Amino acid sequence: MKMIKQTLISLALVLTGMFGTAALVTQPVGAASGVKCSVLPSKICGEANTKTGGNAIWDLLIMVLNILTAGVGVAATIGIIIAALQYSSAENKSDQVHNAKMRIWNIILGLVCYFVMYAFLQFLIPGGLFS
Repeated sequence: MKMIKQTLISLALVLTGMFGTAALVTQPVGAASGVKCSVLPSKICGEANTKTGGNAIWDLLIMVLNILTAGVGVAATIGIIIAALQYSSAENKSDQVHNAKMRIWNIILGLVCYFVMYAFLQFLIPGGLFS
């Protein structure tokens, strides 16, 4: 039983590292086009963004999605750490083990749902989010 707990905690930490750091190292919206103001959309800063045709609404949507992606990564990281601590401190209490496993399952399900939504928006937004 102890080996299963250690394996599950190791897996949780690896997944946390993958998803948490991937969300935090994303490039700001205006950084690729050389815009000096990388926090605000380029239309608001006064320069046209060629990726979205200079449309401020698309630029704002992309900025919000990038911030939301970083927030989801941070929230998933914190949730996995809390669930791993809950699981490792459960000892032989089956209800606490079940709650920790359900928390990890819900976090993974939430990440999958978010990335499906992100892929759909990648398809929907002209020029895409990754270009």
